[in-house]
Amino acid sequence: MNSSIYTDVVEWMAKIVKPQKSLNGVAICPYAKNASWSIVECEGMNIDVDQCQQEVTIFVLPKKISKSRLETYASKLKKQYPEFVFLPDHRQAKTKMKNITTSNGKHNLLLVQQRKKLNDARKNLDKGSYYNNMTVEYKNKLFDY
Repeated sequence: MNSSIYTDVVEWMAKIVKPQKSLNGVAICPYAKNASWSIVECEGMNIDVDQCQQEVTIFVLPKKISKSRLETYASKLKKQYPEFVFLPDHRQAKTKMKNITTSNGKHNLLLVQQRKKLNDARKNLDKGSYYNNMTVEYKNKLFDY
């Protein structure tokens, strides 16, 4: 694992778990703080779900992959492995919650989680005002993966 990639991902994770004043004191990803996770660097687009032993597995894909290709790949994997959620985070993504950037901005990532566990967390977040912090379009896109 390239140490700078690891450092970049860890710094991004620290950002998304930090409560944000503009999000009414909620973190971008409130459950990430206590989740177990691992980072897997990939030579190409070859995700192996057998490597998903943690609550979140973050696959680092090559920089040359376009945003649309990464999103298409995530959709393909969803069909192939419906028990998982594949959330793409392209380095050029401009995703935001209110005025806060949610993407990592440096690497092409694919975050993989168990669908049931993520859906349970989403239902819990839906009971409060968490989803008021994002546009309907952004929420729908997240839920589509």
